[in-house]
Amino acid sequence: MLRGGSATRDTSMAAITYYHVELPHHDLLLAEGAAAESWLDTGNRGMFANAPGAVDLHADLEPDLASEAWQTQAWAPLVEGGPNLAVIRARLEGRAITLGHGAAAAWTLWLETEGKHSAVLRAGGGLLRLASVAAKAPGDQRRLGAVVAEVTLDGVALDLADHRLALGFHAIERQGGACWRWTDGQALLDFGPSEVERVVTVTVTVIAAAQDWAVAA
Repeated sequence: MLRGGSATRDTSMAAITYYHVELPHHDLLLAEGAAAESWLDTGNRGMFANAPGAVDLHADLEPDLASEAWQTQAWAPLVEGGPNLAVIRARLEGRAITLGHGAAAAWTLWLETEGKHSAVLRAGGGLLRLASVAAKAPGDQRRLGAVVAEVTLDGVALDLADHRLALGFHAIERQGGACWRWTDGQALLDFGPSEVERVVTVTVTVIAAAQDWAVAA
């Protein structure tokens, strides 16, 4: 959640005390309206100060992600990566921007012309918004922004079905040996955070708003 936006880390505190809520079964909790979870025993009960028996001198605060408890006792599936995590991150990013937070959380690349468009993702950032004027084609109810034929990250081309094309992309279309994806005018690429700068290049072959058939979306 620490992505340079609405959630930040307070480093001014010398010490903090954690309280975990354990229920008869792992379950969803609402903490001041925000979704959270009860504690799931994955083998680190000894980290608690009031744990029965011996208490860990150097507690491991990280849950054991390989524990069988995630498959047999968890309230919901454990999501560590892939398209599901990308969608969650994109939704949080969109909500933060709607609320006026996270101006630096996502960089915006405006797609106004055909050709190659590049952007540099600074260290720590991983979200790139592909923005363009949206239009509709006769008989097509989709909001159409731009046709993306290729996305490269540091010179390496991504499959257009890659989960990092997180939100705002229509289904892949093919003709002959070519394939492409329309955006809806506000697509989001989620490359995840990184400690180094990265270069993203997007190849655009059609801008919907510039076409003769375009009508207002």
